[in-house]
Amino acid sequence: MRGLGRASDYLIEMSTSGNSENVMRAVKAAYAMGVTTIGLLGLGGGKSASLCRHAVIVPSPTTARIPEPHIFI
Repeated sequence: MRGLGRASDYLIEMSTSGNSENVMRAVKAAYAMGVTTIGLLGLGGGKSASLCRHAVIVPSPTTARIPEPHIFI
């Protein structure tokens, strides 16, 4: 992210839990650079929900069902 990202870019995060450490590091770096962050998340959004400028959260307790609505996006 730091090597290629620019303020005019968008970062789309996909995470069923919203708590993946490596993904959150990328989102934090993007946010600090002024990159627009969009989270496709599940299970309440996890920690990533507050890091993303825009979050689409699928409130399902079933992990396999979370990515299905995101496919339409």
